[in-house]
Amino acid sequence: MSILEPRTRELDTGFDDPCELLLSCHDKVRRFTQLALRIVDHIKTHGADEQASEAASRILRYFRMAAPLHHEDEEKDIFPALAALTEEQLSAEQAQALAEHMDILLQEHEILEKEWHVIEKWLDGLEKYQLLAVPQQLPAFVDRYDAHMHREQSEVFPHIALLSDEQRHEICLQMALRRGLTPS
Repeated sequence: MSILEPRTRELDTGFDDPCELLLSCHDKVRRFTQLALRIVDHIKTHGADEQASEAASRILRYFRMAAPLHHEDEEKDIFPALAALTEEQLSAEQAQALAEHMDILLQEHEILEKEWHVIEKWLDGLEKYQLLAVPQQLPAFVDRYDAHMHREQSEVFPHIALLSDEQRHEICLQMALRRGLTPS
């Protein structure tokens, strides 16, 4: 049995709703972090075989290309736009709580990036059919990412609805351009 999920056509969310784009990224992060955990079980029996190499390659591709863009989306577009919400849109208490959540999320981005670089070395080896020791950080990385995404989805992303249509459109435009796409 393959540790890889069958390749499926990705959900085409388009570039008209920043929240949908961010949630789609979260789904992919979950899929790839869970695949990393499945690799651990797989290599116990099969070693660094073709399936492990292909799985490692898919994870590397996502976390090297798409995950950094997702963090940029938040750091350059989402968080600044939310930080600029006015008193008419948020109470002082809500604005303070939102700012605190965004500060924590920014700190977590740095922690996740550092943990990723350790895991990346292991996956690089697997991609080349080298069986290296599984990083001790892997389970914590997966758990931290899950908690991080939960915080974003429950405490920050709901506020995107408070942005104007023009702001949301501009954020989507920037997200598309960051990926080298020209939205319609």
